[in-house]
Amino acid sequence: MKQARHLASQVILWLGVLSTSVVAEDIVYPDDQATHPLATDPLDGTPDSLFPDGSSDNNVTVNAGSVIPGQLFGGVSGNASTVQNNNVTMNGGSVGSFAQGGYSMAIVSGNSFTFNGGTVASSIFGGYSIANTARDNTAILAGGNAQASFYGGYSGFGAVEGNTVEMSSGTVGASVFGGWSDSAASTGNEVTISGGSIGEDALGGYSPTEAVSENEITLAGGLITSDLAGGSSDSGDVSDNVVTVSGGTVGNNVYGGYTDSGAVSGNQVTFTSATGSGTVTGDVFGGSSTSGSVSGNNVAIQEGNFGMDVIGGLSDTGAVSGNSVTMETGTINGQAVGGYSVDSATKANSVTINGGDVLDSVSGGLAIPIR
Repeated sequence: MKQARHLASQVILWLGVLSTSVVAEDIVYPDDQATHPLATDPLDGTPDSLFPDGSSDNNVTVNAGSVIPGQLFGGVSGNASTVQNNNVTMNGGSVGSFAQGGYSMAIVSGNSFTFNGGTVASSIFGGYSIANTARDNTAILAGGNAQASFYGGYSGFGAVEGNTVEMSSGTVGASVFGGWSDSAASTGNEVTISGGSIGEDALGGYSPTEAVSENEITLAGGLITSDLAGGSSDSGDVSDNVVTVSGGTVGNNVYGGYTDSGAVSGNQVTFTSATGSGTVTGDVFGGSSTSGSVSGNNVAIQEGNFGMDVIGGLSDTGAVSGNSVTMETGTINGQAVGGYSVDSATKANSVTINGGDVLDSVSGGLAIPIR
């Protein structure tokens, strides 16, 4: 589920670059191109970019007919200042590179990017910090074509906290992330998807090596081509993430929490019947780890159609305990398993079936090689 992204490769560029404190601006493009021509941005050095002179409290609107070969910013700082409370609304036109509500070496908070139409060739970020915290940023997709990935908040070297993605229409060529940090924790980010299509994965929160916790993702409609996960990591612990599905289609697997080698605990996946059943082509896991312990995860099914197995907790080599599956109605075309370990012990896992159909076996716990 890894995703190529806008790497923080320009760390040195900001040194010695100064910006003058200016009043916040309202820019409407292309109407204002005479007074606000495209220029080289002060942080990455990308030519033909659109950005306000100030780094905070700006409003930028991009309408049909706009052609921006470089990057688009609601606010950007070239001298490591905080970038906050900027808003970008894109209604049409094209952007040839990245697009951000806010972008800085420093803290990036309270920025938003609303995408209603047009095309962006690279990734879109509500807020992006190269070296500090990205907090409380929002990315909204209500139309248009985001050809790469779509992020609420992203940081190269800082935490991502409380960022939000809302998607009701449009197309994302790669993946959607509520929050992504390359090297720190990802906490309390949220994704809500009610329509549109995503070419790869949708994740509430991600960090390759650090803790991923208390992120939420809700699917009420639309198509996710690959995986849906509340939280994911390569080696960090993944805990207390929440997935809620009331509609839509997932082309591969659903995970409350997933990591290759960390512990996975307390994650929740719920399939509700509020707006109709969701469809999952692959497996459903409350929690899954390749080598870490998996405990206290739950899958609750009120309705849905599942192409393969539903498993409360899975680990190849770690202990699996206290995981559960409950089912009221729906169809599981594979197994229903409370806890599953290939090479370690399973303990106190459970399955409760009150209705619906399980077309393969039902087991509270298994400790045998997966078929």
